Amino acid sequence: MSRRSSGSPPGYNLLALQHTVSVLVENISHIDPSLGDGPVHGASLSVGNFLRNAVRHERVDKLEVFLPPSIMANQKLISGAAASILPRELMGKGKLSFYPFHSIPEVWADPRPRIIRTADPELFARDRYLRDRFAAGPTPICCDTHVHGVRRMWMPLERVVAAPPAPYDSIVSLSAAHAEAMRKLFDGFLMPKGSKPPFRIDVIGRPIDCNRFKPVEPAMKSQIRKEIGWPSGKIVLFLARVTAHGKADLVPLVRAFAEVSRADETLVIVGGEATPGTFNRLKAVAKESGISNRLIVSGEAAPEHRWKCFAAADIYVLPGDTIQESFGNTVLEAMASGLPVIVSDWDGFRDMVRDGENGFLVPTWWVPGLDRIEQFSPINNTDYLLLAQSVYVDRNELAKRLRELLDSEDLRAQFGEAGRKRSGEFSNERITEQLVSLWDEQHAAAALESEAAREARREAANALGLPTPYLEIFKNYATGCLPDDRKVLLSAYGKQIMAGKMGFALYEDTIGITHGNLFEQLTLQVAEAGDDGIKVVDLVERAAKASAMSLSDTMFHLGLLLKSDAFDLGPH
Repeated sequence: MSRRSSGSPPGYNLLALQHTVSVLVENISHIDPSLGDGPVHGASLSVGNFLRNAVRHERVDKLEVFLPPSIMANQKLISGAAASILPRELMGKGKLSFYPFHSIPEVWADPRPRIIRTADPELFARDRYLRDRFAAGPTPICCDTHVHGVRRMWMPLERVVAAPPAPYDSIVSLSAAHAEAMRKLFDGFLMPKGSKPPFRIDVIGRPIDCNRFKPVEPAMKSQIRKEIGWPSGKIVLFLARVTAHGKADLVPLVRAFAEVSRADETLVIVGGEATPGTFNRLKAVAKESGISNRLIVSGEAAPEHRWKCFAAADIYVLPGDTIQESFGNTVLEAMASGLPVIVSDWDGFRDMVRDGENGFLVPTWWVPGLDRIEQFSPINNTDYLLLAQSVYVDRNELAKRLRELLDSEDLRAQFGEAGRKRSGEFSNERITEQLVSLWDEQHAAAALESEAAREARREAANALGLPTPYLEIFKNYATGCLPDDRKVLLSAYGKQIMAGKMGFALYEDTIGITHGNLFEQLTLQVAEAGDDGIKVVDLVERAAKASAMSLSDTMFHLGLLLKSDAFDLGPH
């Protein structure tokens, strides 16, 4: 697809523009699953993959990763995240920086152009609020769309619709079908009929590491099977989260396999049991169908071992049926591994699989009758499952295609070779290049924005983010607010700190948003006042001026020193 824009402002050289990319990450496991306890799925893997691919691109000069303050206080986690993102040759080059969320105003205060990479449309309003309020330079948002299928995820977009326009922002759909659904979401649902989204909708698929996922020789396949304990006959593999709520109902697959398979053929299901009881349900169906000994149901494969599962298999199958599925990374991984694939004719699968060329698309049908589900969507939390149960993946066709591939080694080889070639169109390098080209267009448009438009966005920012006025709402909970004329003195504990006999301790969540120079200035001012103390108003004004910090930030640090008993208040 073409990504060159004819609307660049004079003197704006897109090819010379170096991109600074900002990303807000709420869970460290999204950067590297081994660093945290978050679930391993496409969304959790995509952030880390994006960062690793972006930092290697010659036109990305810096990645700014913003994290919760508690994570920023853990240097071991930060070091692990840095090692996960940066290749050795780029370490120490200044391409990667970590900051706590609360430092965004200072970091984004410089006028350099930036790209904000947003993880999902559900977070679009959040990042627009931050951008509109704090970014000084042209800062388009490039929003990913891994999961965005039900009403509760769409509601934050109502605030984006109501905000001043920023037509250079983009929601990047992973498939053509998802992009069409996104347009319909605004045409008659979030906006009046006939409306268009107030930003771009682009289509760029998910990248695949074609060096990691690749075909193996028969001897290696046999060796891997022995290593992981799989049998020597033909193997049909399903690898993904195991749940009918948010991936695929596998009961029809087990029955279809039982119907057409032979004694030397095995169905292997690999994935975390996202819905408890699913494993037992599948095993019960296999027992009823007489294939208990030819169904292997195992748990989740570690990310670094996934390639072995594909290398050990002969066919990959994914009868996806949920609107949560907009792409299907595992289908690409299987294709890159040289496997023929059988998937439902569903959303993003058809962007990767060409029926009869590198796999089979199984006819898939919506069954009407969703009135009750639609009517109760405002209060329902099981829409994914209920909707998926209204999607029929043709079981007879699925069984037929399974048998066809199991019977023909030549067809498996033909589809596998074509799939490997097709997967190259989604390589890390190609997808990253498409993203960088999109950023070029976005920056060209953002640079043309008038100052009046930028100011309108700034004035409307709070309506986007809905920052909570905690003090206004909960002021009555306390005796009152700290009076300006109350005296502040060093406590006995504070005097020990000043003498170097005691240490000053903070909670980890607090450390990431504090400034040592403020603590120093506040302590110096109070120490100089001696036993007479110093009024709150004078203390805060002097410390703020000496440290070049805001009055609000200085007052917050004063609160921390009072809370930790370093300071005392004088009498009423």
